[in-house]
Amino acid sequence: MERRQKPQWVKDVVRGRMEKLLVLAEKNAKANPTRARRYASLAFSLSKKYNVRIPARWRQSFCRTCFAFFVPGKNVRVRADRVNKRMVYTCLECNNKRAYGYGG
Repeated sequence: MERRQKPQWVKDVVRGRMEKLLVLAEKNAKANPTRARRYASLAFSLSKKYNVRIPARWRQSFCRTCFAFFVPGKNVRVRADRVNKRMVYTCLECNNKRAYGYGG
């Protein structure tokens, strides 16, 4: 049994909503981190429900475990692992670690 794909216009609307939510999360990250966490959580939920990728600009901006929107020095530690050529982000709220590669 085949799954039906969502129409392209639905995916475009979802991308726009995710972009708006993540912009709001960025604005509220310092002043109201709880609200920023909620916005990031909603954007992630939309991404999962409609099978739409989070825009590349925002993909590394929040924790995938607790949805804390990252503010370097406040709630995230960023370390460069030069041997494996990757950046390791450590969320200081839930201690989740996530590594992202950076060119070779």
